[in-house]
Amino acid sequence: MAVKYPAHDPELPVVAVDFDGVLVENTWPVYGIGRANNDALALLRHYHEEGCEVVIFTARPESHFGMIRGWLFNHGIGHAVYDVTNIKPRASVYIDDRAHRWPLGGDTELAWAAGFYDGEGCTSLLKKNKNVSVRASCAQKDVRLLERFHAAVGGLGKIGPPQKSGVSNWFSNSHPIAKEVLDLLWPYLGPAKREQAERCFAQSTWHGGGKCLNPKHHMVADKKGHRRCKECRDEYQKKYNAERKLCG
Repeated sequence: MAVKYPAHDPELPVVAVDFDGVLVENTWPVYGIGRANNDALALLRHYHEEGCEVVIFTARPESHFGMIRGWLFNHGIGHAVYDVTNIKPRASVYIDDRAHRWPLGGDTELAWAAGFYDGEGCTSLLKKNKNVSVRASCAQKDVRLLERFHAAVGGLGKIGPPQKSGVSNWFSNSHPIAKEVLDLLWPYLGPAKREQAERCFAQSTWHGGGKCLNPKHHMVADKKGHRRCKECRDEYQKKYNAERKLCG
């Protein structure tokens, strides 16, 4: 069975992976590095191929960073790591062997969140150019309920400011995030909302948000921090400039 990796937020394409206990067997604070975890190395490669900035975080001091980077290159993944740090980075996904999702007893909260989504939620289609993706949302006047829902699904999605009517919205316009939220709720979700979600996913044409799949191309961050393919962007700009020149 294929491994299902947590979805990352395209608006914050940063994935933080713990070193000791995830990538390698935890031997710290004993000096040296434990045995490699091949499943974790595959996870790291997956997020790199998705165009994410993979950050390795560790409790070790900076004097060990050179040893860690050397280990990464020796295992063929040094090119896939954006940074090594002992300061918790801002990321959309954290992979840590000692972490627990808050709040504790999350299954009970997920069951509540599914019931809330059954009554107040909506799964719909979001059309942008030729790409049709899935959107998830909940509307509610009492923002405290939206905050509870937001916490129950692990902080995925966003809560927007209240409208003139006083109604606020939790939403995710990101297809992979909407899918991850619905996957969390699915065991507790009612048949009507399941059917609604299945119809939307069946009509979706989302294929990775237009991510360039050419391995020879390079993903770089633009001024807004969004990662784009430099070669594809340059090619588009040349065609655009040529068309403008023809139009006089």
